[in-house]
Amino acid sequence: PPTPPSPPPPPLAPPSPPLPPAPPALPPPPSAPHFNVLDSPGGIGGFGGTCTCPNGEVYQVGHYTGTDCLNGCADGSCLACIGGTPGACGTDNPGGGGKRMTCAAPSPSPQPPTPPSPVPPPVSPPAPSPPPSAPPSPTSPPPPTPPPGYSDYLHMLGADDIQGKQHSFLAGNHVYYVGGYYLVQVLAQQETIGLTHPFHNDLRCRGTGCASHPDNGFGNDFSGWEFYRNTKVAFGSVVADGHTWMHPVPTRMYQRPDKVVVEYELTGTGVETIFIHEEKFISAKDVVSAIIRSSRPVTLQVDGHSYPGGGGAGTILSLNGTCSHDAANNAIRVQDSGRVSVRVSEGGTGHGNLSYEWAEGYFVYEGMSAVLSASRPMEGLVVVEDMPSVLDPSIADGGVVCGYTFNLPLDVEGTTLSWTMHDEYDVALANVREVVSDAGSHMTAKTDRMQYLLNEVVPYFRCSDGEVVKVYYYLWAIYLMYFTVGDSGMEVHPHTQSAVHNFLGLHRFDSAFQIMAGAWTNPAEHWFYANGNVLSWNMTLNFRNPAKPSQLPDNFGKTWVSGLYGGEMIAHVLGAWTTYEHSGNRTFLSEAYKFYRELFWGGIDGGFFGYQYNSVLALNRMAEELGYVNDAAHWNRTVDMDRRHKWYDFFWQQDDIDFFGNTDAPVTSTNKNGTKAAWGNVASMGVFDYPRDWALRTARTWLNNSATGFDTQIPLSCIAQRDWGTPRTIDALGAAFNFAVTPDANFWLLYALQQRHLDTYLTKFLIRHLKGGDGQVSGYNRRCFDDGACLPVAPEALRMNLEMHGDQYSNFNAGKLVNLIEGLGGLRYSTVDDSFTFADNLPTNWTYMEWRVPVRTAQDAAVQWVLARSERSVGSDGRVTKTVRVEGNPFSTLILAPYKEEKSVISSTAGSEDEMMPEHIGWTFHGSSATVVTELEPASSSPASTPGLPPPLSPQAPPSPPPQPSPPPPSPSPPPPFPSPPPPPPLPPPPSPSPPPLPPSPSPTPLSPSPPPPSLSPPPPPPSPPPPSPP
Repeated sequence: PPTPPSPPPPPLAPPSPPLPPAPPALPPPPSAPHFNVLDSPGGIGGFGGTCTCPNGEVYQVGHYTGTDCLNGCADGSCLACIGGTPGACGTDNPGGGGKRMTCAAPSPSPQPPTPPSPVPPPVSPPAPSPPPSAPPSPTSPPPPTPPPGYSDYLHMLGADDIQGKQHSFLAGNHVYYVGGYYLVQVLAQQETIGLTHPFHNDLRCRGTGCASHPDNGFGNDFSGWEFYRNTKVAFGSVVADGHTWMHPVPTRMYQRPDKVVVEYELTGTGVETIFIHEEKFISAKDVVSAIIRSSRPVTLQVDGHSYPGGGGAGTILSLNGTCSHDAANNAIRVQDSGRVSVRVSEGGTGHGNLSYEWAEGYFVYEGMSAVLSASRPMEGLVVVEDMPSVLDPSIADGGVVCGYTFNLPLDVEGTTLSWTMHDEYDVALANVREVVSDAGSHMTAKTDRMQYLLNEVVPYFRCSDGEVVKVYYYLWAIYLMYFTVGDSGMEVHPHTQSAVHNFLGLHRFDSAFQIMAGAWTNPAEHWFYANGNVLSWNMTLNFRNPAKPSQLPDNFGKTWVSGLYGGEMIAHVLGAWTTYEHSGNRTFLSEAYKFYRELFWGGIDGGFFGYQYNSVLALNRMAEELGYVNDAAHWNRTVDMDRRHKWYDFFWQQDDIDFFGNTDAPVTSTNKNGTKAAWGNVASMGVFDYPRDWALRTARTWLNNSATGFDTQIPLSCIAQRDWGTPRTIDALGAAFNFAVTPDANFWLLYALQQRHLDTYLTKFLIRHLKGGDGQVSGYNRRCFDDGACLPVAPEALRMNLEMHGDQYSNFNAGKLVNLIEGLGGLRYSTVDDSFTFADNLPTNWTYMEWRVPVRTAQDAAVQWVLARSERSVGSDGRVTKTVRVEGNPFSTLILAPYKEEKSVISSTAGSEDEMMPEHIGWTFHGSSATVVTELEPASSSPASTPGLPPPLSPQAPPSPPPQPSPPPPSPSPPPPFPSPPPPPPLPPPPSPSPPPLPPSPSPTPLSPSPPPPSLSPPPPPPSPPPPSPP
């Protein structure tokens, strides 16, 4: 390949200690079957019927080939139904062709009186052997509790037919699969048999081309992010009985996190219907495969070609594709090269005001080899060296596109077609051949892995609304599927990503809530599913904004950054502190704090809606935990902590009644829409001591306002409807029309309600947002289509007409997991505070909600699963009885604070209550379990459900500011088993442009006991106040 125009920036040193390169091996799966298993083993025909498993679930299955379904199977004995009750066999078998069901054995333990959810009930695997422990004593913690029994979440998430509604999506480590594609939520190409759009992206380059820029490194490209749309790897056509079905469209398609199941029913005059069953998946070594079965022998004609350019590909100057047949290995090798005009930099002030820099570079796949192989011989293979009719005519210097065709036999035994890409041909070939030789075991391994993640890595959730449960696990599946880990440059930490289409990689804005979500994964798995979301950003310090050194680029890869900067990094600190609270991992905390200290010591450029105050409190706690006793005063001075109330006072009701911030700035050349009442103003309510009375007034007047406020049919809007503008069309309003409702805005709006404990509004808007309600058919994450089918979805945005916009499968939605766990669930735990809190916000139209949370009490402690359950019933007199319980708590302090629904408390089994937080009553216990039964008086209505709006409140003087918060005092608990570090150098009065070097970091290895760090001093008096700055 040609030499790049300039070398990449010098590599950054990896963090110390480095994270392992790959996840640990899976624990052995539970002895089969512990959940119902639906598979396609071969030898199963297209006719069939139902199979009812002992747990009551009903599946469509096929009949064993060679048996007489229509005339000799009245008892269902010919159906592929193992361990269940078969129905009658017939020709009407929707979705059952080629399928076999192996039912789970009935659980020997009695089922609880209240079923946990409408999803398949868990069946407990054999209990693991407990680790050795000290003899029990009165003060010993409870024995570790195992995770909940396995549930088949993949079946639950794969039960919906997405054909004609969504494209399919699979993710490996560096390889992805998109089946067909949609352009901005509009169907542009159907999926078909074979492998339509597998592609490789290890973040070596961002788009179609790779080139250098002096500020952005090597590989950034602001164009060609969706180059994969024009790949054509293996499109299949079926030939039988003198008929050819060219690239047939699926009859049904089922999207699962582990695989995509595609079904075709091919018919024709005088032709017996042909049932094709296809399972597509990505193996652990990034091999994309399709296992294809046919109800009777047919021929599959496969055609494909090298990369041709075209829409979504950026500006390609030339292409040269070569295809060759490796007959000895039954494989085709494809190599692509070319020259690309790369958009290496982007400037300006936003939509419509952009300027670009271009540089010539090479095609992203330069020097790589793609390998396509099959489990059966490729018959009649023809390689075409040049296909000029396929080459995109816009390519300035032309080029060569090579192609290939071959045939494969299909029958009930199944044929595997596999593809991968690698820098080394021999590695790619070996990986493909390994899969095609035993595709079934590789697919099973992928299924086992995803089942493990959804069962043992994320908190268990059940409630009386099964649709919310389904959305919860759907969003977790997307978050987990996007995880990737590299081995060079800035890509050495595992991390999630935002979207397969145009937002691969970590993004600075999205990471704020993706970090928070990762903190709730199993602490034993934080090294892969949490820590890297924080520490990856440390690798970009060489590319910080020279004008504002605390700002980092918004996206990065191995050797490139985007060159676009903003102030969101300070919000990352919140999730980083929670991650440490949940794991107790001092090595992680030391690395994270060292990074944040270097980034923010000289000042914080941008406050992110006021969250710099919350984040500085978290930095103070990090410093205290690590023993850097003098740092807190500096952090407080950095944000003028003791003057934050002047900021509140300046912006409260500045332009609008009951609203925070500027909302009437005029239109200018750099702000074409002026300033509007937007979600960012409301997000400021989440600052730690923002007056709750103000927040309540904003919620009543603006959020709960469907006429001119934020309460759209699918809530909540990014801009108050009063300021939407007219006419409400894309041509008139542009991006404001397309991004009327977004997941990030809703996360921060709901998060602000969480922080102020406006829980009546929180539950109302969160449930309506997720799934609909109050007469609303669809929600943001549950879309109902014209045929009546309702599917979980994760779009990038909703337009003003509430149509979906942008990406499908967007991890932009990850923040809503935090809204569910911390907001609706009211869950919190801390290894630092040695406490577990359950402050439920059970919706008043639910009967129960249950969580099981994986926790540990210290870095090396065993993981235990804490059960937290809330139940609600209403008596004939309207009185509400709430039962809240926690079991398996390993922490010394247990807090139960049930939501009292804005009602008066009649009685409680725990005695006199304490209003620990607004809208909740609470009790503190010291033990592994506690139960509280509370009776509440009837109430006619609550503010969030009352039609209309209360009369506007008159402006009033803000409340007096509460006392200046001091950094938290030292914990009375025993000192940590490591020596306190020496204090850092004294701070000069003004913030220095760079932090003094950190003193030696405390060792994470336990050493001799030492006294706790000295108390942190309060910050000195601030300098004279500067003029207020906008939020």
